[in-house]
Amino acid sequence: MIGAPPATDEGIYAFNSLMIYLNPPPGNLLPELGTLSLYQALMAWVFSCDINHLVLLRALDALVASIAGFMLYQVTSHESNSKLVGAVIAIIFLITLNDPVFIQYGFKNSIAAASLPLLAAIAIGQRANDIETTVWFAAGALVAISVLLREPFAVFAIAGVLVVYVRASFRAVCAYLLGGVLMGGLILLLMILMRGGYQNLIQSYADLALTFQQIAYQRHALLQSSVAAFAKNALSVLMLSVVSIYWVLLAGTIKPVYVYRMGFWLLLATAPLLEPLLKNGYPYHYASTMFGLAGLVSLGWRAYLETKTEYSRATIFILFLAVLFLTPKITKFNGVYTQYTAQLGSKNAPINWPQSIVQQSNYLLIAEYIHTHSQGNPTVAINGSMLGVIPLAKAKPSSPELAHLSYRYIYSNRDKKSLRAEIKACPPEFIMLTNSSPFQDTKVLNSIVKSIPEYRLSTYIPPSKTRHYGSFDAAIYQWAAGSRDCHRNLKERSK
Repeated sequence: MIGAPPATDEGIYAFNSLMIYLNPPPGNLLPELGTLSLYQALMAWVFSCDINHLVLLRALDALVASIAGFMLYQVTSHESNSKLVGAVIAIIFLITLNDPVFIQYGFKNSIAAASLPLLAAIAIGQRANDIETTVWFAAGALVAISVLLREPFAVFAIAGVLVVYVRASFRAVCAYLLGGVLMGGLILLLMILMRGGYQNLIQSYADLALTFQQIAYQRHALLQSSVAAFAKNALSVLMLSVVSIYWVLLAGTIKPVYVYRMGFWLLLATAPLLEPLLKNGYPYHYASTMFGLAGLVSLGWRAYLETKTEYSRATIFILFLAVLFLTPKITKFNGVYTQYTAQLGSKNAPINWPQSIVQQSNYLLIAEYIHTHSQGNPTVAINGSMLGVIPLAKAKPSSPELAHLSYRYIYSNRDKKSLRAEIKACPPEFIMLTNSSPFQDTKVLNSIVKSIPEYRLSTYIPPSKTRHYGSFDAAIYQWAAGSRDCHRNLKERSK
């Protein structure tokens, strides 16, 4: 699926990687801007390559996800006590997890990367005993890496304290905590030193909370739509999970340990639900429950063999339905490959995307227009959720603060005069405004830009019902007054 047109969230991630690569002044080893962004920092080198950056980022993310998939197999095979059954369960869950509804086309978020050390910690915990403190130390260190790759996974780290205590001992909990604190503290300290301080890091999380507040009006509607989308597209694994709970409870009447193990997997499945309850929740937030559900289904198989000597017709029928429901997903994967990825070998100019794909995507049409109409080394500011336009257009912001005008407007307490002065002091060559902004700020930002006489409306790319992200229109303004010295604040690394 890596050749599909650009999507929104991966564009934000790609922009963050680009900014880490550009490393604006003061030019520390890492730029002192934005949140921790460990995964994006590890991928920033991609922008040193003269290649389709987004496709390469997706390919690398797919590689990481594949290794995480192997770790999921390690977990399911141990819990089901069968390599064959563990492989089948892992494949069912991986096909479900990789539905575009949850991951779009890759690099949408850092869940794949964060799940790798998390699943590794679970795998070694499954095989440990209560006196192996070094194992629990390693588990804590791995969970800490997982949290730093994706901060909301902190719920797993907290749940781990209870799990390790029940699974092993208080001594094991101490080892788990020590491993987590030392590994997490070491990586965090290293990144703070590389950034040259911690003040902006703390402020960036406060700013992030402020932006979440601005779009909180969507929360109720998203709660309904996202849960429905998750249930519809994860129907196979949800069916298997319900059946597994039945068999585990039945086996628990023979061996109570089954009920305790079920409690662990249910805790792992429900812990991620805290994130969409605290902010806008999308289907991929709920997809994080599938790591716990995979373990539950694996335990369900073992429990089934504990209570039955012959395969029941009902169980076989449910398994058949679960596999049957995966068929549309495989068809979807093949459709995306045929329509997009198979075309990547064609001529990829001027922005390293085939024209056949460019014409199907509003994102790419916008990026190509900016790139081809620039006077050289374009600088761009956007609003809404369209940060991905900047790396797609092989551009950069005129200054880090002015990349996202919606954020800047919010951080200035919605002071129009202040934002106008900032733009005048460091004008980007292009300002791209879309009516699809969730911040509902397009009208006021348009008025600010139109009040700056040096900007002229260069073109308007309208909405389209047939193009990918066709609802994301764009009014593109271009600076028409000569020199824009401020753009030199970013290193001239990206050509």
